[in-house]
Amino acid sequence: MSFVELLDRYVAEGRVTLDAARNPDRVTLHDPCNLVRNGGVIEPQRRVLRRAAGDFVEMTPNREHNYCCGGGGGMLAASEYTARRIAIGKLKAEQIRRTGAKVVVTPCHNCIDQLLELNKHYTLGVEIRTLAEVAADALVLPGVA
Repeated sequence: MSFVELLDRYVAEGRVTLDAARNPDRVTLHDPCNLVRNGGVIEPQRRVLRRAAGDFVEMTPNREHNYCCGGGGGMLAASEYTARRIAIGKLKAEQIRRTGAKVVVTPCHNCIDQLLELNKHYTLGVEIRTLAEVAADALVLPGVA
């Protein structure tokens, strides 16, 4: 079970309470190849985001048809592929830009690193965050205002 599935379960069971108003900016989701295509984890992250973000929009295409960010397959770790990764990532950058999102969320740290580079290179002006960060910002703690 992935963290994404566990967080989704805890939210569904009421063990974790999220307030979407605490994340009012438009948020979109990048589907990591390994988690979605390889692992089949497709809907849990969406259910969490709908509870944690006030304005969640999908990229098109999405889910198992979403575009790879370009950082997978070990390319992120090999500096000789930097130019290739950035060029391949142009499609992802354009996909992000079309959403009008201010925040791009992904549960994959490898994708985070690649998306940070794409954000800078293509001047997207977005914030790149993990699903855990967005959920933490929406977390409602009992007895705490």
